[in-house]
Amino acid sequence: MSDVRSVVNLIESAVGDADRNFNTIGAALCLVADEKLFKDYATHTTSMEKFLREFKFSRSWAWNAMRVNREFGGYNLENVPHDRLVRILPLQIPEEYKAGWVEAARVLSAGAFNDEIRNYKGLVATDQCDHTDIETIHKCKTCKMVMK
Repeated sequence: MSDVRSVVNLIESAVGDADRNFNTIGAALCLVADEKLFKDYATHTTSMEKFLREFKFSRSWAWNAMRVNREFGGYNLENVPHDRLVRILPLQIPEEYKAGWVEAARVLSAGAFNDEIRNYKGLVATDQCDHTDIETIHKCKTCKMVMK
């Protein structure tokens, strides 16, 4: 029987590695794109898209990694889940607030981070709502269709 603590440690280490690798790959892809190094890789890699296919990176994943690097690469991203950084990319956060957002991504619970995003967008955060405007929804047990 496996020791749960050792399995959890393995998972935590892998998650940290995934976030570090995302940031490292993003920085490397920025260099390749900016200096058009994809042309030097192989004769058939005449575009960044073709270069990405060599590594089986989806276009969206690669561009997200690059955008995270461009927007937040100058900050300490240790223990910051990369998916949170991807989620705040569309917010176009001014430079003077980025450090605070990186720290929020690092330390806040998922719910609290979601509420920060909602507040920034001008929406009511779930922890600030009185929940007075309630609607009843019915769901069919057979087909799972949701009806109001």
